[in-house]
Amino acid sequence: MNLNEKLKNLRLESGMTQECVAECLGVSSQTVSKWERGVLSPDIMLLPKIAVLYHCSIDSLFSMESVWDENHKKEFSQRIKELEENGDHEGLYRAWIEEIELKPDAYHYYPQVIGVVLSYKLFDEDHFNRMILLANYAEKNCSSPDILNKIYANMVELCSRVSRPNSLELAKCFYAKLPKLGYHRERWAKFVLDEDKFFVQAKKNVEDLTLLLTQEIENLIVSETSESEALVYWEKIVSLFELIHERKYGGFSDVHLAHGYVHIIRLLHYQKRYEEICPYIERCMEVLNNSAEENKKENSSGFYTMEHNKKSISNIDENLKIIYRLIQREEYFQKYRSLFEEALERYEKYYGLKDF
Repeated sequence: MNLNEKLKNLRLESGMTQECVAECLGVSSQTVSKWERGVLSPDIMLLPKIAVLYHCSIDSLFSMESVWDENHKKEFSQRIKELEENGDHEGLYRAWIEEIELKPDAYHYYPQVIGVVLSYKLFDEDHFNRMILLANYAEKNCSSPDILNKIYANMVELCSRVSRPNSLELAKCFYAKLPKLGYHRERWAKFVLDEDKFFVQAKKNVEDLTLLLTQEIENLIVSETSESEALVYWEKIVSLFELIHERKYGGFSDVHLAHGYVHIIRLLHYQKRYEEICPYIERCMEVLNNSAEENKKENSSGFYTMEHNKKSISNIDENLKIIYRLIQREEYFQKYRSLFEEALERYEKYYGLKDF
């Protein structure tokens, strides 16, 4: 890669404009533009400033470091291996720190050194403060979300385990920076939440992940999908909701279950597989009955609230109407008419629904 291409790439990776680079280096933006177009080369006296600005070596600007860099990596890996084998924990820590000082933009090393501090319980003030500085520096300069998430996750555990003023608050701050679902955030919740809150958070994460997964499965059903294939997908969707709640309905997942049951019943009806429809009608009645009993809701998903349920009632209502009309229309399901009507009556009375 030519010098002009390298300068342009480094600027873009740093998220800087030509005007910003020009201001930092004391030149005009037109000069920076000429460097990047290959019209002009930087003055040799500016090379150290450019290297500092982009967190790289002068050699790397001219692509001179590739050979020695490869040899250095091999030597460093061998050094780390020997230190681990000898159980030299402090030496291992110093080796990582020296490597980071040599290449401060090697952010993928940061989780490694934090991991060393964690593994060998190097929890004194000097080690802890150094890790805080590294994490803060990475947050300001690292552009990789994956690396930052690894750093944040390690810092959550580290800050929760050291006995320092405000360390738990720091742990909570790093925890808040982790994405809700990305990088399995719930694994670190136990370091910052009490047992009850952690349990609720873990269940909520399971619920969110289930919703995300079932939505992706539903996205697989397109116009070209055959009825038999669509049936398999819908069966998988409802089985996931039934699995996480152990068939204890009356909560958050009722609307999703009713929606799934309607699709399954319709697909089975198209194929005249009436006998297989019966278990799903019975499950719909179970949803109806349990949704209208307070004690059932309390023992269902753990996320039931009347406020949330009021927003979902109309959706459950519409799905159940479809099933009820099928029961009325088909003679095969006559045995369910009175049972379903009784369930509907209890449901209607509980929520004050009309015109079912």
